[in-house]
Amino acid sequence: MKRLLLICLPAFGCATAAPVPPPAPIAPPPDPAVLLARDRAFDAAAAERGIEGFMEFIDENVELLPPNEPLQRGREAMRAHWADALSQKGSVRWHPLEAQVSGELGYTVGDYEVHAVDENGQKVDRYGKYLTLWRKGADGIWRVVSDMGSPSPAPVPSK
Repeated sequence: MKRLLLICLPAFGCATAAPVPPPAPIAPPPDPAVLLARDRAFDAAAAERGIEGFMEFIDENVELLPPNEPLQRGREAMRAHWADALSQKGSVRWHPLEAQVSGELGYTVGDYEVHAVDENGQKVDRYGKYLTLWRKGADGIWRVVSDMGSPSPAPVPSK
């Protein structure tokens, strides 16, 4: 019996000497509604403050993939691409329809419309769909890191 106690006591002593820490809390999954709201705020800022409102949402290392043009990189390329459309001569509006988030990355998908006046003074209306890639920064703010669009026919008016 003494022999059994000598074997068991050290085993119990070791087991109770160091408490097991509780498991780390599990973070809730990212909410796509947050990114959808951010894209809607992006549209509103561009509509209200033009290119300056637009640029508030753009990451330093943004990539723009315009149709039928080479890849463009950086904030200044983004500004140059959108400046005229977001000026007094035109307007750009978009309508986010869907968002998905995984960790620090997410994307939004929606429809856009551009209304402008060309160099000949003619009204130009363009429509399409877009996909925007967002990254959540260390400051917790979502910014656009990649943007691409694809033209579509004009929407059919509802009856």
